[in-house]
Amino acid sequence: MTKVLFALIVIIILWLSYRSFNKEKPAKVQATSNVKKITHVVDELPNFETEYSVYEAYSAIPHRRTVFYSDSSIEEDENYYLSTIFDTIDQAIVLRVTALNLFNNGYFDKNNMKKDYQNLQGYLNSLDPPPKLKSFHNLIFQSVSLQGEFLQDWQMEGTDFQYDGSGLTRSPRVKRASSKLRQAYSILMRNFPSASSSNKNAFFDYLCALDFI
Repeated sequence: MTKVLFALIVIIILWLSYRSFNKEKPAKVQATSNVKKITHVVDELPNFETEYSVYEAYSAIPHRRTVFYSDSSIEEDENYYLSTIFDTIDQAIVLRVTALNLFNNGYFDKNNMKKDYQNLQGYLNSLDPPPKLKSFHNLIFQSVSLQGEFLQDWQMEGTDFQYDGSGLTRSPRVKRASSKLRQAYSILMRNFPSASSSNKNAFFDYLCALDFI
């Protein structure tokens, strides 16, 4: 009887030890196939030697700047792209404000604008936008290119430029760039109707601040 009782006690102890081990053992995490990975890698955003920071450039326009933040209603790769393109637009705004300030004050030989715009366009070409944003990306590229061409013409012609100062809004290139930015804004609003109100403000602010008109 003593042997049977001892064996029973041993069995109970082993069973309790087994239960304790299983409780402490971490649950196995099940992999999910729903997570979208970002597969595209881009070059580093170029920095330009200008007298303006991004904040100062917006203040000089002047224009409000609402920062875009990752949005739960937007796919991960689209969030990543939008953050990248808006950082790029900030740099385009810095270039534009710098050039306009110099040219309006008669300084046409103190700016590396042509090289800076080439670097900016090269960076834009390196980006691989998600399918839903390819047309948006093309419009941004075309708009920045038109603005760069306008400013290069102004730099070359100097004080003889017919669209300087108040005549800027009459430039065909400026008008075309503005039209493309408006189209780009419409694409964002159409593609992301559930974005937060703050991010919808950001869509407007980035593109409106980039627009010369």
